[in-house]
Amino acid sequence: MDWHVVGRTWLSCGVQFFLLALAFLSTGAAESGPRQRFANQPSPQTAVIGSTVVLPCRIINKVGQLQWTRDDFGLGNERELYAFKRYSMIGSDEEGDYSLRISPVTLEDDSYFQCQVTGWRDIPGVRSQTAKLTVYVPPEPPEITQGPVVTTTAGAGVQLTCISKGGKPAAEIQWLDGSGREMTEGIEYTTELMEDEHRRNAKSILSFLASREHHNTVFTCTASNPALHQPFRTQVRLEVSYPPEVTITHDQDGYMEGQTATLTCSASANPSVMTYRGHTCTFPNYRTLGRKAIPSLWTRGKAKGLAEDIVLWVAVASTRRKLHDVDKDMRTFLGERRHES
Repeated sequence: MDWHVVGRTWLSCGVQFFLLALAFLSTGAAESGPRQRFANQPSPQTAVIGSTVVLPCRIINKVGQLQWTRDDFGLGNERELYAFKRYSMIGSDEEGDYSLRISPVTLEDDSYFQCQVTGWRDIPGVRSQTAKLTVYVPPEPPEITQGPVVTTTAGAGVQLTCISKGGKPAAEIQWLDGSGREMTEGIEYTTELMEDEHRRNAKSILSFLASREHHNTVFTCTASNPALHQPFRTQVRLEVSYPPEVTITHDQDGYMEGQTATLTCSASANPSVMTYRGHTCTFPNYRTLGRKAIPSLWTRGKAKGLAEDIVLWVAVASTRRKLHDVDKDMRTFLGERRHES
């Protein structure tokens, strides 16, 4: 056997096989062409109910059929999606733009969307990333369940309840005091999912002890969420009843013997309706101007109910006792009389 001939034969076959494989690969590459790929694909977005939103999808080297899916359900591959009247694919085939336009947005669109292109022959299909469309719904204006005016008594506990329904996400509720400052203490906030499993009702309860300083204070409840440009708000006014509070002031810091000392008693209370009962009080070493035949005696009206009144004392010092002693005598008198009747 001529081994030289055999070697040349095997070498010739090997070269032919290599050339055939190279031709096959070249032919296959020419048939498959460039792969399909996304130039632009959807990303997570938010939209307010009733608005218009566009989810982008632009494909390069498109050869397959393109469709959008919502929660993995195909919407169709025509630009006019007749089964979904609010949906359409906008753009042009030449640019490979198949963006999905949704108008008007509804709660049904609070879903996951994807742009998909099928394969063709040996060219594989492609899918975009999945994009969540979050739909916002404005809440209803807030309501304070106790009404526009709440009546209470100083020292009593007060609860104010503010509710705002139907927000997505649930309304954020804030309480503002009479000066417009946010209140952060004594607040309980809860939410509840509605039957549509999308929207939520929100409730905030403000609890505190009423005081005389709260009388006629206006409290404000605000409700907001991302669907609102400005918060909704509502108000309630607090009417607080409180017993008389008496204060005594004098016209100057000190007095010389023989000077006239003027002391003013102010009594404030709510409500302001009052009746009087007379009392007589003796202040040792003092006499009262305007009480002709009753030296060293002072007579005034005693508030039987809750009141706001101003009483003026005019006394002449006849000893060297200091003014704070006068205050003390009068305060003692008021304290003793305050608990009568």
